[in-house]
Formats: sequence, structure tokens, C-alpha cells
Amino acid sequence: MSIPAKSSPLDFKPTSLLKDIHFTFSDIIARLANLSFTEGVFPNSYKSAIVTPILKKPNLDRDDPVNYRPTSNLNNIPKLLEHLYAYLSRFLSHVCASHNCRSVQSAYRPHYSTETALLHTMDSVFRSSDQGQPSLLVSLDMSAAFDTIDHSILLNRLLVGFGVYGGSALTWLQSYLTDRYQCVRDARQSLLSDCLSALHSWFCHNGLALNSSKSESILIGTRQRLCTSRSG
Repeated sequence: MSIPAKSSPLDFKPTSLLKDIHFTFSDIIARLANLSFTEGVFPNSYKSAIVTPILKKPNLDRDDPVNYRPTSNLNNIPKLLEHLYAYLSRFLSHVCASHNCRSVQSAYRPHYSTETALLHTMDSVFRSSDQGQPSLLVSLDMSAAFDTIDHSILLNRLLVGFGVYGGSALTWLQSYLTDRYQCVRDARQSLLSDCLSALHSWFCHNGLALNSSKSESILIGTRQRLCTSRSG
């Protein structure tokens, strides 16, 4: 019930419907999750994603692909499976309890965020200042961090460094990471194009014709929303 109400083009049922009759779908999803975790297999039908390129800033060059941020739209069911695997299967708690999980790690940990990372940094700076010592802060950025992760290294690190030994826990992750595919699509323009094509077909079938010289479109919204829409 806590998942956002928005839906992806890949959803076989709207998210609002899943939430409205959750008492029915919860049993189905629970059975799917139990089978998936027991067999150590992530369903192939949920390994696809629709990527929508979003311009990072409105003033950037639209012809340079580097200026776009790829936003992946996934089916809501695999998102639920990911959540169940991370939390209810105790995978996340097991990794966080490992001696190789540093106490200063803030990303992807319950009750930690960029705010806790900043608080820790400022606390260290203030402590050094109280002791009469200067602080040198070095900020490093990894280029396309998630795109360059080697899956074999990741799985081996979980096995050797974090004690995620053989069995369905590791094979499920391996299945989750392999044979995935994606396509790029501007979902907003595509829906509008499909709608206009359907209207055109209906008019032609009923002996009517669109007057293109007098047909117009207008995008209405706040300044911030318009900038976001144009950047997409």
C-alpha cells in the first residue's frame, strides 16, 4: 500500500487497481515471491525496462546525449520483489551486519541518507576545528557509476566479502542481473501520437477528415512543470 500510485507503461494492471484490491493481489504476489526466492530465479518477463531520456538542465544542448539522464520505468511487480528480497529475506540486514559494511556508509541503508552523511562530515570538521586542526575535504564523483559496475565482481564481492554464500540467495541475484534488456521511448509523445492516430483512423472510417491547417495544440502548466515537460 506504500508504493506510489503512478503506473509504468509495462504494468499489466494500473497501480491504483493493485492498491484498491490488494487483498487479492497480495496473495498472488506473495506466491510469486516465494517461488522466485525458493528457486533462486528472477522472472524473465520482468527484466525489461523502458528508458525515458530526461534533459538534466533546461539550458543544456539537446543534441548532446551526455546532457540527458536516463530514467528507467519498470513494472511495479518486480519493484515489490526487490523490496521483499532486500528486507523480508534479511539480505540487507545480513549485508549491513558484515564487518565489511562501514559505519559511515549512508547510501541504501535504513535510516541513513545524504543528510546523515553531511552530518557526519560536519561533525568531523567541527571536532578538528575544536582541536585547532584544519580539515581538507575531497569530493570525488564516479562517472556513470551504475552503468560501469561489473556484475561478476559484484557477485564475487558479495560471496567473499559479505558472506552471501551459495544457494538461492546468490543465484537469485545472479538471475536478477542477467539477460536484462531495455528500450528508449518518449512515453508522453508516443501516447499523444497513438491517440491522434486512433482519431485519424476513426474519422477516415466514418467519412470525416481533419483540417490540419486549423488544428492546434497547447501545453498548459506552471513554469516549473513546463520546463520539466520540455526537457523530456
